[in-house]
Amino acid sequence: MAPVTMVTEREKLYLQDALAAEHLKEKKYALYASTAEDKELQSLFQRLAKESNKHRSRIEELMRHTGLSIEPH
Repeated sequence: MAPVTMVTEREKLYLQDALAAEHLKEKKYALYASTAEDKELQSLFQRLAKESNKHRSRIEELMRHTGLSIEPH
């Protein structure tokens, strides 16, 4: 990925919001997986939590490339 040199304030806010949303989804899916009694639902929620973790990692990587803080706003 080529480094991005400038990010608008709107893009920065979008990335921060997307990062927070993925973090929240990951936590909720993990909670749902731990409380579901049905094995298929547990598996589904575990898979969704892993996908949210991948998305969050990708957003963090993009933010690091642009020099943005990964700390929540």
